[in-house]
Amino acid sequence: MQTDELIFDLELVDIVDGIGAFRDAAGKVQNIPLAHGGWRESIGRRGAAMREGSREGWRFRPYLDATLERFPESDEEGRLGWKCRAKPEGFTCPAWILPGEDGEFVEDECEDFQIRVPTEFLDLCDRYGVDVEDVIHGFIADAAGLMNWVRCPRADEFSSHGSDERMLAQEYIERTWRRG
Repeated sequence: MQTDELIFDLELVDIVDGIGAFRDAAGKVQNIPLAHGGWRESIGRRGAAMREGSREGWRFRPYLDATLERFPESDEEGRLGWKCRAKPEGFTCPAWILPGEDGEFVEDECEDFQIRVPTEFLDLCDRYGVDVEDVIHGFIADAAGLMNWVRCPRADEFSSHGSDERMLAQEYIERTWRRG
């Protein structure tokens, strides 16, 4: 299956001089230029080729679940159909996600919430060259221990920055808001 920016269910057969040789589900081999030259450890694995944004070439993302395959009959608006050994009847997930192990992923169940932000905080974010939204989302992910693992990607794209950051954010919440 192919779109303008994605080609699914390809097996990486070989990489020569930054060109990936891929076998599709019908057995046809096609050569695709890889933006980063490719990773030889992915040879023999199935996955999706994605056009790199502003770069020439494509990036290959191996499926974590070797039995994962596109199931276009189940496509819905904004969601792609998939099936795998663990979910042979098929399932859908947001179009921008490659499902993880056993077709797992976390749906986006976020609620919109509006807050006012003082200019001093905006200045602080500017000083570090980061967006206010990224800082707030990062703190939420760290404080709540949200992980965006490849084996179970999150549709809301929240992801902790690491174990130290999680510990510090959770400690802040505990010290500031503990009752009793």
